[in-house]
Amino acid sequence: LHIAETASGQIMGFGYAFPALSGGVPHFHSDMVAVLPEYQRHGVGVRIKWAQRDEALRRGIALITWTYDPLPRHRSYELLAQAFGLDAARAAATGA
Repeated sequence: LHIAETASGQIMGFGYAFPALSGGVPHFHSDMVAVLPEYQRHGVGVRIKWAQRDEALRRGIALITWTYDPLPRHRSYELLAQAFGLDAARAAATGA
């Protein structure tokens, strides 16, 4: 669990990821990232995703999968794909 806070300790958002196996390959599965509306579109969600990546690498895990809700109107999926150097169409089709 990763929690993003302001300097004064107010929670801005959180991310939940857990270790998993797929075909015998260990990976982290990022199940959820949520950011309070007043902190959205300020990079908080992406910073949480980077923290999840750092955690995975510290544990020797090089693969992260995630779920994504395609219904919200904002472009968070495309922005995350861009931030992590993924092809958004491939990521949308494969979840990676």
